[in-house]
Amino acid sequence: MTRTSRVKLVALAALALLLTVPHMALAKLKLPDASAEIAKFTGLQFTPTELVGLFLFFDTTLSEPAGQSCASCHFPGAGFDDPDNDLPVSEGVIPGLFGTRNAPTMPYVAFLPDFGPNPNPFSLTGFQGGFFWDGRAATVADQAKQPFLNPVEMNNANKDEVVLKVSKTFYAGLFEDIWGVGVFDNTETAYDKIAESIAAFEKCQMLRQFNSKYDLFLAGKAKLTPLEEEGRLLFTTNFLNNPDPANTPQANCTFCHAIPNDNSAPHLFTDNDYHNIGVPPLTPATTQDIGLGGRTDIAPPAGGSFNGLFKTPTLRNIALSGPYGHNGFFTSLKEIVHFYNTRDVPEAGWPGPDVPDPITLAPTFLMGNLGLSDNQENAIVAFLETLTDRGLKSLDRLAKHVDNMRHQDEQQNKGSGKGK
Repeated sequence: MTRTSRVKLVALAALALLLTVPHMALAKLKLPDASAEIAKFTGLQFTPTELVGLFLFFDTTLSEPAGQSCASCHFPGAGFDDPDNDLPVSEGVIPGLFGTRNAPTMPYVAFLPDFGPNPNPFSLTGFQGGFFWDGRAATVADQAKQPFLNPVEMNNANKDEVVLKVSKTFYAGLFEDIWGVGVFDNTETAYDKIAESIAAFEKCQMLRQFNSKYDLFLAGKAKLTPLEEEGRLLFTTNFLNNPDPANTPQANCTFCHAIPNDNSAPHLFTDNDYHNIGVPPLTPATTQDIGLGGRTDIAPPAGGSFNGLFKTPTLRNIALSGPYGHNGFFTSLKEIVHFYNTRDVPEAGWPGPDVPDPITLAPTFLMGNLGLSDNQENAIVAFLETLTDRGLKSLDRLAKHVDNMRHQDEQQNKGSGKGK
């Protein structure tokens, strides 16, 4: 589904909901009413800050021109990723303008570390965490500030423009209840609080439910199919823990997509580090993306390199969040699993890596010639599909309902002659 189609769908749904949802005095929206209204659609309770963050996240009026929200590229039913699976990178609010990297998934960011030193002595970079593929946003709130002002995303000219728009929303009163009357008078403060609110929502219970089939399996409440269990064993077997590599196949996945040896910590399927797996360029003419190496605020040690390194993503909800790779090169889970298996097999026909840096490129003993069969690749895909949280697709209607609440507010103000 294209972005234009999604906008039309949301608009139609909003008109339908106007006929069925009881009218609320949204211009005087109070926290208990807002909480009850959203709880109907999610079955979850939100703190006041999370609730305002939710409204900000789904608000399509905060771009320039209006029409794109955070949810446009992080849609619930797509694992809070871009729902346009046919596009490797996301289209911004200006038709025909695209970003250069695939939109990362959002759930479970509450458990991911801020950018900083990596305590693992074997880290290639010495850094971990952060947000965006190159970790340039140190915190979730730092990340939330950037799309509003990016010309190929939400395209606002400056912070003042964003703050003014938020001050005119139906939830502006709730924002002031939380952050203080007069908060909109100071642009820098208001912009910081907008980002903090969005970050609070992104860390809320709705985006960290741990209710996938895999989680039920860990809790002894579900049984994996034979194919899924074969995939799990392949996924978790690597050159560090395989006592019989000559006879036991291994996929080495957990070398980067790490999980704890027990249930003492969340299974997030990432080492929070940076790696160059040799993803090909989208086209031969694509400008080379050197990832972590393109940051000017950090530098590799003498004789080292950060070129081509990108953050290891969590694999939770991975089946919903295609395409894959930092540039969206791989269209399906099967394709990227096959790449991990056969990258360095000439007969496989893969293009060369976008960044063939010999210092950073993952070596063949780790990936590229694993010798897995087609069925074993399918087993890994089947296992990855067990990491999908239940109920995400049902949250798609939440985006429509928030848009409907905005329409109600507009109609109310138009009818009263107040306007915004």
